[in-house]
Amino acid sequence: MADLRRKPPQEPCVPTLILDTCVVTALPWNSTVWEMFRAVRAAGTGRIAISEMVLIELLAQRGREYSSALDKATAAHQALWKLQFVDMDATHVWPAVYSPEDSLQKWEDIYRQTMEVLPLTREAAVEGLRREAHRLRPARASGKTATGSRDAAIWMTVLE
Repeated sequence: MADLRRKPPQEPCVPTLILDTCVVTALPWNSTVWEMFRAVRAAGTGRIAISEMVLIELLAQRGREYSSALDKATAAHQALWKLQFVDMDATHVWPAVYSPEDSLQKWEDIYRQTMEVLPLTREAAVEGLRREAHRLRPARASGKTATGSRDAAIWMTVLE
């Protein structure tokens, strides 16, 4: 006998592209790829996502790079200023650059406006640490130590 009960309508399957840190790091802020991601998100034809752990890694990496470049630029500016023939303080001619905090906020805004951020749950974080302790993939052994709890937490977030 045929089942004549009415089935609830199913939501359309929306393709999801979940990106890892290494993929997003390579993209400059003005890349056409960012525009494509924004267009996909705005059209609702697909989901572009990163896990919260990837967001944390991206911001930490961007912060280190920016602070390092800013330190080098400050040292170069001070060295150059010492060679000038004026007595005034050089701070009034320092180029207008973002503070490290402002730079990170700009990057976080770009990430959140462009991609969905999948939250890192307690369960995913704990499982990532457990997998590292037991050297279970995607965590791995590295000599006498284990590594990869963040990778495992990212993987568990994607599975959730």
